[in-house]
Amino acid sequence: MAKKAANVTRPEYLHNLLKEATSSVKKKVKCDVRVPPDVGVYLPHISLRYLFKMNIIPFCRFYQIFGASRSCKSSFLYYLYKLIRQADGVYHHISAEDKDSRQLRLAVLDEADPSVDRPTRVGSINDYMRATNSVFKVFRDAMIESGKADIPCMVGIDSLSGKLAEATYEAFEKEGGAGNGQRYAIEAKLINDFMKVVTNYMIGYPFIVVGVNHDHTKPKQYGQGLDHHTPGGFTQGYSASNRVYTKHIKDIDRDASGEAGHEIEFEIYKGSMGPTGERVRCEFKWKYERNEDGTDVKQLAWWDWHKATCTSLMNVIEDKGERGKAIKDLLGLYKINAGKWYCKAVGVDSKNPIDPSTLGQMIEADVDLTAKIDAILEVRKCTIYQPGDDFRKFLDMDYGTDATTETDDDE
Repeated sequence: MAKKAANVTRPEYLHNLLKEATSSVKKKVKCDVRVPPDVGVYLPHISLRYLFKMNIIPFCRFYQIFGASRSCKSSFLYYLYKLIRQADGVYHHISAEDKDSRQLRLAVLDEADPSVDRPTRVGSINDYMRATNSVFKVFRDAMIESGKADIPCMVGIDSLSGKLAEATYEAFEKEGGAGNGQRYAIEAKLINDFMKVVTNYMIGYPFIVVGVNHDHTKPKQYGQGLDHHTPGGFTQGYSASNRVYTKHIKDIDRDASGEAGHEIEFEIYKGSMGPTGERVRCEFKWKYERNEDGTDVKQLAWWDWHKATCTSLMNVIEDKGERGKAIKDLLGLYKINAGKWYCKAVGVDSKNPIDPSTLGQMIEADVDLTAKIDAILEVRKCTIYQPGDDFRKFLDMDYGTDATTETDDDE
């Protein structure tokens, strides 16, 4: 046991004791001994930072996107792929619903090279568990070999409850049914076990897992309103650092330019890293364009986060709290009608109003202004991963050794 030296303060002495106690714990399952740092992929829009209450999506964590049909869950997942690509990372899409749209995914990514997209189609829950482990093992081994942890990797599973367990398929083949109604328990146990394992394996590496799931609502047991329920057991909710709820608000009819879309509301339904309850509405738009020679049609698709920034800031102003007054005084932001806005802080006056998408882009282009806005909105500033960063420097980890504690046998 550590002895208290004469020149050691009590806090230092207690710290040394705690360090000795934790380092002596014997583990049979490999597990990195540190808490993952708040380092991650940059969120480039005020509206997203306001929603998540931080400026990044941290590595070493699991996130869940859930909602009803037509709430653009998959399209939001594709946008997260775009962010990991901007950090010079890679994504791997696991399709578990047999309705994957590679064309839409590449459109959201704004990616002309289809070779960057190598999805895996799986036939069971067991398969996507194996696929996730295989992807992480390849990239983890590559980083260990190179001695540099500089490959951010995001695995997206769409969706967590889109397939059955292997045992259920076997029961169908043998008995013509799932067998005594036990399949829900079997599938929930598999997903629960997966959540506990995959979060353990990510710690120490720039990895992220995002799982899409469905939303089944039911009346609250007490009080008014609805409770949200995602199939596949409770552990996915407990394991998720954020659960992002998506809700379809309305369709956006096709306009003269050919653009159409949906308006979607986002809410952090559960957050382990910041406050929950903020809501942000964003339009997901798409259109089709023919090539110059007219031989083929290309799909374009995008999230209008610039417009979402303007509408989110206006919602804060209209709440009339301290934040609203501070934002109004800082920006001088006003809305004449749905398509005409102006903002004194970026030099747009009431005589020359512009559309909110362009205005949001102008606001976000002003670095000093956005820093002030983030501060008012209580956005937590964390470390932004830069392309080429060695993730080890945030962990003080030597990738040439095993950063785990373990033992083979009981003493």
